Amino acid sequence: MRKVKEWMHNARHIAVTNIQTLEAVYRRHPANVHTGVNFVEKVESCPMIRFVRVTYVRPTEETDDAHSMYIPPSGFSYKTFLPAPVKVGMCSGSPVYENLLSTCERSKMWLRCIERRIISVETFYHPLYRVWHQQDGCETTVMQGEWTAADRNDKQHKSRRKLVHVIRVFLDGDYTEPALHLLPPTPMVEEINDCKCIVM
Repeated sequence: MRKVKEWMHNARHIAVTNIQTLEAVYRRHPANVHTGVNFVEKVESCPMIRFVRVTYVRPTEETDDAHSMYIPPSGFSYKTFLPAPVKVGMCSGSPVYENLLSTCERSKMWLRCIERRIISVETFYHPLYRVWHQQDGCETTVMQGEWTAADRNDKQHKSRRKLVHVIRVFLDGDYTEPALHLLPPTPMVEEINDCKCIVM
């Protein structure tokens, strides 16, 4: 994101139409990371690297009117909205999150408070264990694929990673976090009894 901000600061006579984070198959050498590939076989099992793509247009004619219309954003920032946990297992520690609509409503309330122009909005998936346990703020760029393999009793067992739906908003300019009393309260987390007792 810092590179995007620097690039926008030096850009001239463009109009940014979209900003989006995408994923490509991760290779050890940067030259082997291809961000324009449309199809990769078994990509869900490959390590992935997340990158940022900026879409923009330039004026077709070199006129003063065109230059006044094609102006890059004066600044750049972003805000990531994670769904709030509403339940958690007492023994498993596994969370249950609010639905996407509730996350959208909280993000709209936040946006009304900061009064910044929105460049673009995106939704993407992030591994549950990074959100819940590591609390990385969805900043991790290199991740394992959606499917993972583990050895159990000399047999390879494949399981699917749990993913969390996240909202990210790209803004024109920096912002200051609004006061907490202006925002909707964070939902209370309910503990649910998922403990099992086996009598031998």
